[in-house]
Amino acid sequence: MILKVILFFILTIFMYSSALTINCKNNNITKINKNIYDESNGEYCKIVNFKKEKLLFLYTKGMVNNCGILLNKNKDNIYNKYFLSDEICNIQIIKNMIISTYRDQGKWYYRILFEDNKKKIYRVDKLTPKTLTQYNNIAYYLQKAGANEEAVYLLEKIIKKFPKRTVAYINLGDAYRALGEKDKARKAYTTYIEQMCAKGLQKKIPKKVLERVESKK
Repeated sequence: MILKVILFFILTIFMYSSALTINCKNNNITKINKNIYDESNGEYCKIVNFKKEKLLFLYTKGMVNNCGILLNKNKDNIYNKYFLSDEICNIQIIKNMIISTYRDQGKWYYRILFEDNKKKIYRVDKLTPKTLTQYNNIAYYLQKAGANEEAVYLLEKIIKKFPKRTVAYINLGDAYRALGEKDKARKAYTTYIEQMCAKGLQKKIPKKVLERVESKK
C-alpha cells in the first residue's frame, strides 16, 4: 500500500514537471506540455468547441491574421497538440470541420480537417486539380450525412476556383435544397444542366434534377 502511494506521488510529480503553466494575455491560465510549447506559439488563448471536445487555440495576434497551434486536453488536463501539428491561422469551427488558413511560398490556402462519425480524419490542404476530387468527395459525403452547411462551404470554394466542375453543381443544388434555399438550388441545378448539355450528356441528367428546376415549389 505504501509503495502504491509513493508511486502515485512520483507519477504526479513527473506529470506536472512535464507541464508548463502559462498565463495568456486574455487571462486564461492553462497547463501545456512543455515539450511542445514555444513562446512563438502565441500569447493569446481561445477555447473552441469541436464536436464534444473543447480545444485550445494558442495564437499570436497579427495585423490581419491570428496564427498559432491547436491543442486538446489529455486525461491529466494537460494540453497537447491536436491532430493538426503545424501552425494554422484564422481558425473556424463549422460543425464537424476545422477550417483554417496557412501560407506557402507567399500564397494563402485553406486547410480543411473533417472528422466523420467513424473518427476518421480527412485532411485537405491546397485546392488544386490534384486535390479537387478529394474536396468534392468530402463535400458529397457531408451532404449525404446531412451536414449541408459544411457541404455548401466546400462546394462554393470548388466552383469559384473550378467553374467547369460540373458534378459540383448538382451536389451544391442538393445541399441548398436540403437547407430550404430553393432559388439557390435551382440556380446550381440549372448550371449543371447547361454544362451537361454542352458536353452532349443531356441523356445522363437525372430526372429529379429536371423536375426540381421546373418546379416552383
